[in-house]
Amino acid sequence: MAQFLGDDEEGAAEGSAFGVELTCSVCMGLYQEPVRLPCEHSFCSTCIQQVFATVEEGEDYRCPICRESYQDKPAMSKHLVLVRLVEAYSKMMKDKERLTHLEEVEDLHDAVENCLGERGCRIHRDEVVTHLCFKEWELLCPLCVSSDRHEGHTAKPLAEVTKDWKKMLPDIIEGLEETRAKLSVQILQYTELEEKAKGEISDAKERTEEQIDRLIEFLQNEKERLMIDMQHVGNSHLDSIHGLQAQTTHRLEDCGNTISSFEEASRVQDQFTFVQDMMDFMQRMETLVISPEDEIVPPTLNFDGIPLPSVLETWKNEEAREDSDNDDEEDEDSY
Repeated sequence: MAQFLGDDEEGAAEGSAFGVELTCSVCMGLYQEPVRLPCEHSFCSTCIQQVFATVEEGEDYRCPICRESYQDKPAMSKHLVLVRLVEAYSKMMKDKERLTHLEEVEDLHDAVENCLGERGCRIHRDEVVTHLCFKEWELLCPLCVSSDRHEGHTAKPLAEVTKDWKKMLPDIIEGLEETRAKLSVQILQYTELEEKAKGEISDAKERTEEQIDRLIEFLQNEKERLMIDMQHVGNSHLDSIHGLQAQTTHRLEDCGNTISSFEEASRVQDQFTFVQDMMDFMQRMETLVISPEDEIVPPTLNFDGIPLPSVLETWKNEEAREDSDNDDEEDEDSY
C-alpha cells in the first residue's frame, strides 16, 4: 500500500492538481505500482487487492470510485504512464525540499551578514537602506532618496514594498501552480501520444510485412506460371527443330538411295535402258540437289509473348535502363 504523504508533500498535493491526480483514493497516498480497472480508474495494486479481498462470496466486485460492478474479479493492467508520472512528481517534490532547505540556509546566511552590516548603503556606509528605487531597481538609504541622483524617481519604503509584494505572492504562486498543473497534464498527454505512436508504428510495420509476404507469395506463383509458359514455348520451338531435322534426314536417305541407283545405272550395258533410267533419275534430282550456298535457317525462339506481372515488367525495364546507362559510362571512359 502507498505510504502517506509527509507534511510538505501533502500540502503540495492538496495545492496542486497534479498531486491530486497522482493520489490513490484508497490510501490517500501517492500511487505505488498503480493498476487500472476496466472502468479506467486507477489504484495502488496492494490497495485494490485488499479492497477486493473483503468481498464476500456471492457479492459483486465494485470500483471504489464509480461503483461499477463486476461479477468476477476484474482484470487489472499495470498503468505505466502513472508509474512514470509518480516518479517524476516524487523527484520534483524532493528537488523542491532541497531548494527550500537551500533558501532557508541562504536566509540564515543573509541574516548573519545583515547583522554584520550588510544592510548598510553601498554609498553611505553608515546609513541603513530603507527604500527601494523602482526606476533604478536599487536599495537606497534616506540620504540616497533625497539626493539629486534619484530626484523624480519612485522610491517606496521597504515596509510598504514588503507589504505589497506579500499580498501579490499568493496570486503569483497560484498562477505558477496552475502553470505547473497544465505542464504536468501536457506531459501526460505527450506520454499518451508516445504510446499511441508506438502502436501505430508497430501496426504499420506489421501491415507492410504482411504485404511483402503476400507479394513474395504472388511472385512465387508467377514464377511457377512463367516457368510453365516458357517450357511450353521452348517445347514448341524444339518440335520445330525436330520437324526440320526429320525432313533433312529423309532427304539424306533419298540422296543415298539415288547415289546407289546411279552406281547401278552406270553398270547397265543396254543404251536404251541406261538412258531411260537416267531420265527418271534426273527428275528425282530436282528434289535432292542442295546448293553449297544454302544455310540452315533456324526457327525463332521468342518469349516476348509471355505476359509478365507488372512489378516484374517494371523491374525488367529499370534493369535494362541501368545496363544502358552503364554502357554509356563505359563508352565515355574509353574516350
